[in-house]
Amino acid sequence: MNSEKLKGHILILITNILFAVNMPISKYLLPAHVPPEGLTIMRMAFACVMFWIVSLFTVKEKVPLMTWEARCGEG
Repeated sequence: MNSEKLKGHILILITNILFAVNMPISKYLLPAHVPPEGLTIMRMAFACVMFWIVSLFTVKEKVPLMTWEARCGEG
């Protein structure tokens, strides 16, 4: 198995583990301790922090302005 394929499998495994841990925690917190809106805000905040941490360790990529215009339907 080449390194790219192994890396993909490891990332899918991590994602599945995070999803599996999230469900019991949600079932425990939701009815008694946290309202549904609060749980959603906590999930979004956690995702924001995790994306920010991951961005510190990735290579920055220059995206041309033409691409952004095309995505917004302007070009």
